[in-house]
Amino acid sequence: MFKAISALANPVWLDSGKPASTQSRYDILTALPHQILDVEGINSKDANSFIFEAQSLLDRFRTSTQSTTYPFQGGLIGFLGYDLFAKDFSLEKPNEIDFPKAYLGLYLWAIIYDHHRQSASMVIHPECDAITREVILGLPGKAAESLAENNFRLTSTFAASENKETYFKAIGKIKDYIHAGDVYQVNYAQHFQATYLGDTSGAYLSQRGLHPAPFSAYIGIGDKAVLSHSPEEFLSVLGREVQTQPIKGTAPRARDPKVDQRNADVLQASDKDKAENLMIVDLLRNDLGKACKPGSISVPKLFELQSFSNVHHLVSKIRGSVADNVSILQLIRHCHPGGSITGAPKKRSMEIIDELETRSRSLYCGSIGYISLCGHSHTSIAIRTMVADEKHIH
Repeated sequence: MFKAISALANPVWLDSGKPASTQSRYDILTALPHQILDVEGINSKDANSFIFEAQSLLDRFRTSTQSTTYPFQGGLIGFLGYDLFAKDFSLEKPNEIDFPKAYLGLYLWAIIYDHHRQSASMVIHPECDAITREVILGLPGKAAESLAENNFRLTSTFAASENKETYFKAIGKIKDYIHAGDVYQVNYAQHFQATYLGDTSGAYLSQRGLHPAPFSAYIGIGDKAVLSHSPEEFLSVLGREVQTQPIKGTAPRARDPKVDQRNADVLQASDKDKAENLMIVDLLRNDLGKACKPGSISVPKLFELQSFSNVHHLVSKIRGSVADNVSILQLIRHCHPGGSITGAPKKRSMEIIDELETRSRSLYCGSIGYISLCGHSHTSIAIRTMVADEKHIH
C-alpha cells in the first residue's frame, strides 16, 4: 500500500514498525493534501504566523467525533524543524540545508491500520474533494499490482561536515561549560551528507527492514523527503491527557543472549545513565507544567528498559492534563524541541549547541507527527532521521 501511495503527491506513512516493533498500535498512510503550510527559509515566514495559520485550518475543518477507533480523522501531518522557534532560544545559525524549516499538510483522508484489532480502515473527511476520492478508492487495486523494484543508490559515501579535531575541540568546550556550572549536559551532534540517485521510498523500506522503530515516518514533499526511524515518542495527546516518553541511556544489543542480557543489566544499574535520564524527566515536567493543569503531572514510569533491534534504552514516561485554555499547537510550542535532544537546562544547552555545532540541525531533533481534526495528536522526536533534497541525503 505504501508503494501505491508513494506514487501520489506528498505521500505520508506514519509507521509503527510492525511486525518487529511492539510499542505502537497504528499505521497511518495518506497523500494528496488538501492544503499545504511550509516554511521554506529562515526569513520567509515567521513561526508565529505559521502556527496561527495551522490553528486556523484545524478550526475550519474540525470534527466533533472523539472516537479512539480512528485516532486520525483528517488533519495536519508533517514536521517542525529543530530551530523553528529559534527566536525563543536566541539561536542565530542559518539553515544551510535546502529543506523547509517546517511543513504541515492538511490531509482529509487516510488508511489506518489498527494492529490491536487486526483491521484496516479508510477514513474520509466530508470535505475531501471528488477527484481525490476517486483516486484513493482505487488504491487497493493499485496495491495489488506488481511495482518497480528499489532503484535507490548512493553515489558517494557519507561524509562529515566537520573534522575530528573540530569535533573533539567542541567536546572539550562543553566540558568546560559543565565544570563552570553553565549546564549539566549538552547533546552534541554532527552533520553527515551523501549524494544519491533514485526513489527515496525504496531507501526508506530498506532501512525499515534493518531497523524497525515504533515512531517511524516517511513524508514526501515534492522532490524532497523525510526518512525517519525514530524510537522516541515526543507528545501523545488523547482528549486532554498528554504523555511524553524521553529516552536517555543506551547500550548495544548482542547476538549472544547472555551478553545481550548483561548489557541490559549494566544499563539499568548505571548511575550515570539514570542521572542523565532523571535530568530530562525534570526538564520535561517543567515544559509540560507551562501548559498543563497544576498538580496534574506525574511520572508513572522511570528508567524502564525498552529493547530495539540494535540497542537497549532507558525510557521514562511523564503524563499531565492539558489546561482548558491551551491548544495542542500551544502545547507543542511549550515543549518543542524535546529536551532529550538538547540537554539541561534547555535554553543554555541550546545556546551552546548553536555556538559549537558547525551546521544547522534542520529537521533533525525536531518533531514529526499529526494533529487530528478530532483533537488527538501524536508526535515523535526526529532522531535516526534523514532528509533528502533532490541531490543530497543528510
